[in-house]
Amino acid sequence: MNIEDHKYYNYDLYRAFYQLAHARPWSDWAYHKTANIPVFGNVEVVSTIEDCRKAHRDDYYGDEYAQGSTAPAGLVFKVTYLDGSIRFYQKDGTYGSYDGDVSYDGGSFFELKAVEKTVLTYERVDGGRKA
Repeated sequence: MNIEDHKYYNYDLYRAFYQLAHARPWSDWAYHKTANIPVFGNVEVVSTIEDCRKAHRDDYYGDEYAQGSTAPAGLVFKVTYLDGSIRFYQKDGTYGSYDGDVSYDGGSFFELKAVEKTVLTYERVDGGRKA
C-alpha cells in the first residue's frame, strides 16, 4: 500500500510541512517572518502563539511561570501559492523556561481556516483618571 492511498494522507499538508521545514529551522521563522520559496510560493508568519513570550523575562520572580516549567508556543503561516491560492498552517511547539528556548520537535502541524470574529471589550469611561 502506498502512503498516497492511506485515508489520512494529505498531499498538500505534507508538501507545506516539507517546504516550510526545509526553508529554515522552525525556530528561525519566529524572527525571519517572510520567505519566497521557489516552486512553492510566498510564506509569511502572520501570528505567533504568544503564551511563550510572557515567559521571557529579566528576572525569575513574580511571574506566572516557574523556572523549569513549559508553556504552549507556535507559529501560524500564510502561504500564497504560485497559482494565487492562499492557505494557512500552524506549527505547535513548547517553550521551556529552563533554557529559554522554544522547541518544535514533535509539535503538531495542521491546516487552519481564517475566521473573522467580532470581539466586545470594555474600557474605562473616565479615561483612567484616579478619583
